[in-house]
Amino acid sequence: MAFDRRRGRSVRRRAILLLLGVAAACGLLPPGGVEIEVAHWAGLTCRRLEVAAGPEDLVVDQTAGVAYVAATDRRALAGDAEVPPDGRIGRLLRVDLERDPPILEDVTPAALRIPRFHPQGLDLWVGEDGRAERLLVTDRRHGYDPETRSFDTCSIDNAVHILRIAGDGTLVPERTVADPDALVRLNDVAATSRSTFYATNDHAARTCFERNLRDLFGRNGGHLVRYDGSRFATVAADLPFANGVAFDRARGRIHVAASQAGEIVTLTPEDGGFTRQTRLVGSAPDNLTLLPDGRLLVAAHPDRFAFLRYRLGWAATAPSQVLALDPTGEGPVREVFADDGSLFPAASVAALYTPPRGPHQLILGTVYDSAILICRGAP
Repeated sequence: MAFDRRRGRSVRRRAILLLLGVAAACGLLPPGGVEIEVAHWAGLTCRRLEVAAGPEDLVVDQTAGVAYVAATDRRALAGDAEVPPDGRIGRLLRVDLERDPPILEDVTPAALRIPRFHPQGLDLWVGEDGRAERLLVTDRRHGYDPETRSFDTCSIDNAVHILRIAGDGTLVPERTVADPDALVRLNDVAATSRSTFYATNDHAARTCFERNLRDLFGRNGGHLVRYDGSRFATVAADLPFANGVAFDRARGRIHVAASQAGEIVTLTPEDGGFTRQTRLVGSAPDNLTLLPDGRLLVAAHPDRFAFLRYRLGWAATAPSQVLALDPTGEGPVREVFADDGSLFPAASVAALYTPPRGPHQLILGTVYDSAILICRGAP
């Protein structure tokens, strides 16, 4: 049975590739034409830190000097890699960035050490004193068959876990928010208080067939929702593959990566609604990290077909790119890091740690590899 399911998934992946190829021929993939200024950060020394498969998102607690990492083994999820006997393929990790070499620890709460915990996106809520108080985690919980140790990638229950960060660093589950009407295919989350947040649904469709069909025609219905502590409301629609989201607390703005459109969309509250500003970035943006000056660090996929081939297992790697830009449209889009994939494939998130002593650290996560990349010397 497990073999038949894997073979079925392989057929579906080939069908998806064919559909996306047709879409590209029809001009439905994101437009290019944006001039990207190459301004690589000089003097970077980079090394891989082996963690767990699929460290797709990470956030840095600047005060504590640690990074939290959401890792899900997507190869195992798709049936292309072995699932461990306990079925557990998702983890929350903490990396002590003040140690050399960095120290890695699995900090997944006991209640989430289960086969159906599949963390996707992360964000921290930081108190006025600068101390991180809550870690928010999006969880795409796929169906699981313990007999065959296989997952159903078309069956998803979505939730956002709000975890309290205890004084000893332990993550304590405080609340799990789930709403099947509002949370369709969760991707990322941005905290706005200890108990409120924005979240992205990268698709509006609830079935695999409809998702693939919508992708073909560039109408996947990605959108942004807000949770006010008791209920959800849709904030913005028409965000093709709504991906990373970042809340600019100081300026009251929300930034969303619309990956399929190659855009960063900025939403500013005004007169009970939101004004919308869009900036093309010349690549496919993934996760967003807000810098103190209001700019964004954007992990991006510069070659979408290379990423697709890598995703389907038809290529050994895919290029990585990190952009720095002002999302309001002022100034150039700068490429501050790039790799052809030989060092680090398909970077999905970039964050900056600025320690009180020593060089800055640029930290990258990725969708499928089993490592994060730590580069010292970033400005």
